[in-house]
Amino acid sequence: MNKTSNIINLHGYSTTNGLNSNIQGGELPLIPCGKYEAVMKTWFTGTLFKQPKVVLIYTITDGEYFGVDIAKYYNVKRLKSKAGKKGKFIAKPRGDFLKDFYKLLPDLPRIRPDQIPITKLQSQPFEITVGKVTNDYKQQEYAKQLQYSLVREVNIL
Repeated sequence: MNKTSNIINLHGYSTTNGLNSNIQGGELPLIPCGKYEAVMKTWFTGTLFKQPKVVLIYTITDGEYFGVDIAKYYNVKRLKSKAGKKGKFIAKPRGDFLKDFYKLLPDLPRIRPDQIPITKLQSQPFEITVGKVTNDYKQQEYAKQLQYSLVREVNIL
């Protein structure tokens, strides 16, 4: 990610091993679709097509793809601080981020959308469902080298 920009670079391609990649730098892994055990490693904020986003990074903790980082992207209302690692944001009151947050932490009381304790997600393992992105926003198919995986769903183990 360029230090002078808050744009999330989605279409990178890893020149290392193709699996354990630098997601924030735009390098996205491609692994088989399916369910994996993972933990939420970190998050970062940025914008994509003028839409503020928060990106949760999950690290797979078992099996052949142990240690691979996979991202889950959420739209948010706005960013509270400069975009970047562990950036602050205001969640949409009825948005997907808060739906998933309360699904994963059902005993947590309701919190203001600008004061989400996102670090609480880092303390437990989850089951993530990984999907493959094969088309761009115009529904045109990506070349095989540009396809990547991302988290489609997160559940409590």
